[in-house]
Amino acid sequence: MPDEADLVEVFLDDVVAHPADPGVWLILADWLADRDDPRSELVRLSWQLRHEPGHPDFSRRQGRVQGLLAGGMVPVVPRRTLAGHAFVWVPPGSFLMGSPAEEAQRDPGETQRRVPIAAGFWMGVHPVTQGQWLAVMGDTPSAYSRTGPPDRAADVADVADADLERFPVESVTWDGVREFCARLGRRIGQAVRLPTEAEWEYACRAGTTTAFSFGDDPHGHDAFARFSETGQPYDSRPDVVGRRKPNAFGLHDMHGNICEWCDNGNPPVPYAGFPTRGGTFHFVWCVCRSAARALRQPPGACDTGFRVCFTPA
Repeated sequence: MPDEADLVEVFLDDVVAHPADPGVWLILADWLADRDDPRSELVRLSWQLRHEPGHPDFSRRQGRVQGLLAGGMVPVVPRRTLAGHAFVWVPPGSFLMGSPAEEAQRDPGETQRRVPIAAGFWMGVHPVTQGQWLAVMGDTPSAYSRTGPPDRAADVADVADADLERFPVESVTWDGVREFCARLGRRIGQAVRLPTEAEWEYACRAGTTTAFSFGDDPHGHDAFARFSETGQPYDSRPDVVGRRKPNAFGLHDMHGNICEWCDNGNPPVPYAGFPTRGGTFHFVWCVCRSAARALRQPPGACDTGFRVCFTPA
């Protein structure tokens, strides 16, 4: 007879197999509640944030979800590991993309509009690491590596080799990212790609409407982005992926570790750049908000990496 962990996986398989039936999440929440599993509350509240955004109790629910995650609760979500890459399931839905007019330090271009995410997709739990890039491409382009530029050598001198491989890969070219996606896709039998900006922000928010997935205060949650009182980040280099606590979709490092390329369906325009999301280790906190975006030139920079996703065929 399967144990309870196996039965949870059965429920999560049903979530992926029937993405148009949101009730599967509530059945899972009830099943966990019957077993006095505290995760039932997180499953139910996360569902409510996504499907009842206009509910009068939304703010309390949102704060409770953020509090449970800050306290260390691990979200119950579908997960897959393929060719050494961990993915989590991002369910379909819709969300308010952009930021409200009262959000601190927002950009005027972040006008809110409701955006549908018609199909669920699998997304990398964290940005692609140097070790993952090396396994697929056979080299490392990263500035923060043993073979990076001389002025970066001191930044990694005290880093263990195992940790260095878990740093996010950066300084990747646009063409290099495309080639990586193609090669990884052949390995796992899926059309691996970059997320669109809408997919990225939807996944980052995971049902929340605050400036960050963890709330509005950039100083109040050092498990995500670590900022000083002046608004400057503490970090002088990217951090090992996965050290910060996940959002409600089980995604790590969505705020402030590394800028992430996104793909809006058009080739990069010279001198105009291409969008990145997430901010980076040396940006001020306002550029690490869920709605914030920056433009990068296609060759990339030492603060620009990426994460991959795919929509199941």
